[in-house]
Amino acid sequence: MHYGKMGFIAFCSLLTVSVYGFPKKNLAPQPAPPPPPPVTDVSEKNILGGIQGKSASASVDKGWTLSATALLWQAKVDGLEYAQKVQLTADPITNAIAAKAELKELTFEWNPGGKVALGYIFPQRQQWDISLEWTYLFAKAHGSAHVDDPTLMRQQLKPSWIPLLMGSVASNAHAAWSMHYNVGDLTLGRNLFLGKYLAMKPFVGVRGAWIEQNYKVHYRGAQFANNAPVFHDNEFNAKQDLKAGGIRLGSDLQWFLSSHWSILGNISASLLYGQFHLKETVSGEVGVANVVIPETIRLKDHDSRLNPNLEGKLGLKCQAPFHHGRYRVSLAAFYDFSYWFNQNRQLNETVVVDPSSGNAPSTMNRSNGNLQLQGVSVELALAF
Repeated sequence: MHYGKMGFIAFCSLLTVSVYGFPKKNLAPQPAPPPPPPVTDVSEKNILGGIQGKSASASVDKGWTLSATALLWQAKVDGLEYAQKVQLTADPITNAIAAKAELKELTFEWNPGGKVALGYIFPQRQQWDISLEWTYLFAKAHGSAHVDDPTLMRQQLKPSWIPLLMGSVASNAHAAWSMHYNVGDLTLGRNLFLGKYLAMKPFVGVRGAWIEQNYKVHYRGAQFANNAPVFHDNEFNAKQDLKAGGIRLGSDLQWFLSSHWSILGNISASLLYGQFHLKETVSGEVGVANVVIPETIRLKDHDSRLNPNLEGKLGLKCQAPFHHGRYRVSLAAFYDFSYWFNQNRQLNETVVVDPSSGNAPSTMNRSNGNLQLQGVSVELALAF
């Protein structure tokens, strides 16, 4: 009984110390978390309510932007080969004929063009800017070929376009191509610093394109009647144009070498939906039963599809602020490229002879050639 009484007293003492013996401050409610840091000149509250560091603008605070760019570009289109030049040689012993063919392609010229842009910088949205830009280029290409052998026994030209009417062989050929290139862009972006020497301008917008191409080939073609070539002037004409619109997104990157000089790069991608309109006129002759008969074919085609485009530039820029930094003038030189997929939609005829029956059915094939533009440009810009 003595030990039981002593144990009970010890238990009650321990319980009393546990309840009343610890400092009361441990029983008080936990303090509230510290408030977020205040918004200062170097921080800001984002759209979700969080505090973040400010991204300084790389443009002037507000106002208009105006730029003019001189272009010297070369445009090339795949699939415009107009003839094959064939050199025939006979083996003096076996009399076997050997043929060596050379594909005749157009010579694409370097052509001047231009680009103008007008924009506005909004101070209310951390110097977001909106700009409207138009690019124009008139491009040309040409080509010609002939053979020195009027009998066509040692040299021949084989027309690449509609040989059934242009002639299975030709003594000469002249080709010309031209393009009117019109592209308009409406973009929204912001030019901001990512670091002390690096600035970036992401942008998104819409793009419209009107690209018109004209292609003409003149052949002095021959059809065979009574085992002899009969020459006529034949011509193939094709006109195709694209009217399309869609979305565009990309970004500029600017590495500052100093406060005035910088290296500037740009890359963007576009996806446009539009319709191709194709018109072809073929004026030639066809040989029937040793008689050459004139014939003209007119073809129209419409093709709606998506048109992807990739483009970019890289160059050197010099800029100078004035009027206490409110205005800025710049001069830049760039290497540019623009790549349009499947812009040659011309139709050509392919004739395949069936050796078993002797029939020669013809099929129409689409060229599906790409359009590529590349060259140099000089830009003068003013922000005011």
